[in-house]
Formats: sequence, structure tokens, C-alpha cells
Amino acid sequence: MNKTKTTLQFLDKFKTLKTNTTINHFSFSSTCFTMDTNAHFRYPIVLKVLFAIFIYLLTFTGFEPDLAPGLDASYVWGLNWLFANDYSTLLQLVYPIGPLALLKMPTIEGGNFILFLIVYSILKFGFIFECFKLAESYSKNFYLSVVLILIASYFTNIDMLITFLCLMLCFRSIKESKWLPFAVAAILAYIGLFIKTSIGVISLSILFVTIIINFYENRNWKRLLIQAFILLSSALAVGLAVFHQFSTLFKYFVAEFHLVTGYGGALSLHPDNNWFALSIFIAIMLTYPLFAKEKDARYIFLLAFIPLFANWKHAFVREDITHYQSIVLFVIIFWCIMLITKTERKNYSIVCALLSVMMLHCNMTNIPNYKSRKIDYCGVNNFNDIVLGYKDFATRMNNITDEAMSCEKLPEEVLKMINSSTIDFYPWEHSYAKVNGLNWQPRKTIEIGASTSKWLSDLASQNFCGKSRTDFVLWHFNDDGFTIDGRYPLNDEPNVVFNILQNYSPAYYGDKYVLFQTSDDKAKIERKTLAKFSVKFNEWIDVPDCGNNIQRIKVWSKVNFSGLLKKTFLKDEIYYIDYLTSDNKLLTYRYVPSTAVDGLWVNPFVTKFPNGELAGKIVKLRFRNSNNSCVAENISVQFEIWNMPLKNI
Repeated sequence: MNKTKTTLQFLDKFKTLKTNTTINHFSFSSTCFTMDTNAHFRYPIVLKVLFAIFIYLLTFTGFEPDLAPGLDASYVWGLNWLFANDYSTLLQLVYPIGPLALLKMPTIEGGNFILFLIVYSILKFGFIFECFKLAESYSKNFYLSVVLILIASYFTNIDMLITFLCLMLCFRSIKESKWLPFAVAAILAYIGLFIKTSIGVISLSILFVTIIINFYENRNWKRLLIQAFILLSSALAVGLAVFHQFSTLFKYFVAEFHLVTGYGGALSLHPDNNWFALSIFIAIMLTYPLFAKEKDARYIFLLAFIPLFANWKHAFVREDITHYQSIVLFVIIFWCIMLITKTERKNYSIVCALLSVMMLHCNMTNIPNYKSRKIDYCGVNNFNDIVLGYKDFATRMNNITDEAMSCEKLPEEVLKMINSSTIDFYPWEHSYAKVNGLNWQPRKTIEIGASTSKWLSDLASQNFCGKSRTDFVLWHFNDDGFTIDGRYPLNDEPNVVFNILQNYSPAYYGDKYVLFQTSDDKAKIERKTLAKFSVKFNEWIDVPDCGNNIQRIKVWSKVNFSGLLKKTFLKDEIYYIDYLTSDNKLLTYRYVPSTAVDGLWVNPFVTKFPNGELAGKIVKLRFRNSNNSCVAENISVQFEIWNMPLKNI
């Protein structure tokens, strides 16, 4: 009787369980994997490893580390070459991309690409396993979780891997009140900082928000101090491992501060934006946390908010296709992680995710050089070509690079003139060193990116005077004479121009370059400044006669409150200088306000480089900007005259 009663009770319980849940059985070897679609589940470790390998292979990117002459390729090769051959010089550079640059943009230089593949793979597997850990805690749908992890993994690059690993580790630290995930996130953030400034700033912002959330929730001063200690000790541990000594590490942090605060106007592009689509995107991202009922979803949103804004700024300050894609990738991966953790109103979140990505893509079609993304459905082929067939892959990339850069070969007479002497290249084409086997000694700012701020421009100029200067400087020009983005080549870094002309003399004229050689007996240039006066934007001003001497004009301008807001949340305005010649020709160029205070070139005005074809005498000047409502009406200007005719340069 007792057995019958017990059996009936068991059947009643089983009947109740059966009506409320659906049980699916997955068998792997001797392991029985049971998943309850209405309750959370656990993946066996073997199954997680298999799925991680499957996702890793299926989403393996087709890397192409070949190079060709050009601005980006030049510094990519330079940073990789220094890592492999002159690490001590690499540590002295002041640049947005740090000494671990090979982990973002590797080349077939030494063992750089192999090291990159190892680190990339570790981060990729770490990202996949952290996503699985989130799914185990929140998701009720096994199949949807795998699909979301697959999508997120497909769109990851080194930036996103570090950023979202930090986010998920910090989220786990908040939920589990453990130190280890926070410490690992801190180490990753500093590694990111030494790869590229933007990666480090974005990742560190996640850690700071984590500290704020923890303190707000617990009011625990001891926990706050421990987290601060972890941040500081991680900075020292990773920093000293990379820089070897504290003084070099400290200088790097100071330089990064200047880079972050000075970045902006010089690199801005201004394509037409679809502000209707962007407004919808902004509205979705700002209002979503109001409708996200779960506390944990709001945590994730808070952790991602500053990185989202940073990616927005990073994308829209430059706004070329490469930078714009960064915010698209960020938003896709963000929504994948959010959907994994959502337990309520998932359909609403899916609509928000799809709509926000669509709106960003609608605007992306306006970006110059936009091309639809090539969908690489099977990364196994990439893995087979790059990893399993690495020797042939490396040979092929080297051959492509050598062929593309063969046009930078210098004449034999120039090579004999330079011989083993030190040389630098201005403004940025370091591939001359690779092709010609020259003794390259880079300046601290390595290329024209120093024009983003006066501080960096001054730092660059110090490398062309005193004991730190090289024996030669090869000053090259594009076919149209411009450096980049429509700016006059003698206006980007006025103090660099002055120091080159002061301390070097032309030794050889090529078709696209002038080779300067250091000269100690060259007559010193005396600079005379005229009285400073005030003008307005869009107002023509007369240029005083300076005879045959060189003439420049210093310019000081400020943004108003509206301009400050726009600069903070989007980007600065475009600034133009109009030159009117004596024969009524109008010439227009962009200029950078932060370096214009050192002087913009006026007379004699050269229009073709390097042969020195003159446009005629400049008799009037005018300054303009893209939006007068964002800029203070009055600007201050001051003419400067050098007692040195152009023919003596």
C-alpha cells in the first residue's frame, strides 16, 4: 500500500513537470546533456570546446598583411619593423598606435604575424567562452545563443575582442563579487592601451564604470580601494613588461593624455550624413534602457555606454569608411550580447537591434569609398590558407609587398649619397627605407598625424634640430603636391617646416621628392613678427609686401558654446584659408586651427612640388569655416617674415 501511494505521488509530480517543461536530450559519448528550454542550462565542457572550435574556424578572418606605398601602410610597416628590429626606438614614439601595434596590424616582419595569430586566437576563444558563460546564466534557448555567439564572433576584430571581453568580465565581477574577472579585464585594458590609444581608453572606461556601479550598490570603501589597487598594479605590471622601465612608461602615459585631448580637427572628414537615420539610431540607444526591465540588462548597457560614445566619436571625427565601420561592429556585437542576456521582452530587443544596425548602415552608404561587406561564409578556408599553409602565405604576401613598393626605389646616385647615414622621411612615406635598405631613424611622432595638436607638432619639430636630427631628410610629395585631405603641404606642421629649412639644405631633386642634407654652416633664419590685429571670418585682408622674403601668418580662433558642444559630441568645423593672387587666381585649402597658431604659409606661394612653380604673389587672404554659428566671430592674426628668399632654400 505504501509503495502504491509513493508511486502515485511520483507520477503526479512527473505529470506536473511534463506539462510545464520540455526536455530535450543531447548525448555526447557517455555524457547526457539535458536542456530545459524554459529553464537555464549548463553546457558540458567538451561540448563548449567543440562549439568554440567550430565558431572559431567558421569565423576565421581572411587576413591580408601585404603592403603598398601610402600613409597607413607606411606607418604599419614602420611600427612592425621597429618591433622586430629596434624595440628601444619603438618605445620612444608618441603615436596613437602603441608599441604592441603588431597585435592590431601585423606584417610578415620577423615573427610578428605568428605572434599576432597566437594572441588573436587566445582572445577569440576567451570571447567565445565568456559568451557561453553568459548564455548559461541567462539564455533559455540553446539554438539562439549559438547563433548570436556565431554572429558576434564573425564581426570581432582585435579592438572588439578586448573591449567586449572587458565588458563581460566586468559584468561577471559585479554579479559574482569576485576580483579575478576584474583583474583580468584590467590587464586586457592596458594591453589594449599599448596596442592603440582608443582601445585602451574604451576598455578602461568599462572598468571605471564597474567601480562606480560596485560602490553605488554596496558603499564598500574597502572594495573600492582594492579595485583601485588592481587598476594601478595592472598598469605597472603590464607597463613594465612592455616598457621595461618606469620613466619610459610614465612618459608614454603623459603622451597618450596629450594625444587623447588633442585628437580631432586635423583628421576630420565631412561627408553628408543621413541625419534622419542617425536620429532614429540615437533615439533607440538612448531610450532602450528605459524599457529594459531587467537590472542585469541595464548593467550591461551602463558598461557599454561610454564605449558606445567613444566609438561614435572615433567613427565620426574621421568618418572614413574604416573608422565608421567601428561603430557598426560595436553595435552588432553589443546587441548580440544583450540578446543573450535578455529574459524579458526579447522580441522588442530584437526589433531595436535590427533597426539600429539598419539605420547606421543607411548612413554608411554616404561615406566615401563605401563598399558592401563581403560575406566570408567559411573561415575554414582562411584558416587552412593562413595557418596550415603559413610558409606559402608568408612568401605570397612578401612578394605582393615587394612588387607594390618597387616604385619607391631611389636612383643609385642618391643611394651612394646617403650610404649608411641616418635618414627620416617627411611627411610619412617610410617605405623608402624598406625598399632601399636605408638607415631609418624615425622622429618621435613617426608621421603627419602629429598635426592633430600644437604639442605634438612642437615635439615633431625637435627631431629636426640639435643632436637628435638625422643626416638626411627625404621630403616627398604626392602627384598633386598635397599631403592629405586637401591641406597645403607647408601648413600642416609650421615648426617642422621651419626647422627643416633652418638646419638642412637641398642635396638632390627627384620627381616627387627633395633630399635634404644637414648643414651646420647654413645662415640662420631671422623671424620678424608684425603687429597682431583682429579680423572676422569671411573678411578679406590685405597682405603686406615682404619683398623676396618668406611670409607666413599666425591665426588664433575659438569655438563658442555651440561649437564646444558640437566638438564634444560630434566633431569640429572645417577651416579654410583662401589665397587671392596678384593675377586674381583664387586658391583654397583646409587648415588645422591648433597648428595655425605657429603660422600658415603665404609668400612665395608654390603650387607644384618639388620643382617650385609659383602661383604668383598672394595679395589677399580670407579665413572661412563650415558653420559660423559654432565659431567665435573674431579671430586674431599676425604676419611673420623670414629674412630668407625661397631661391636659397
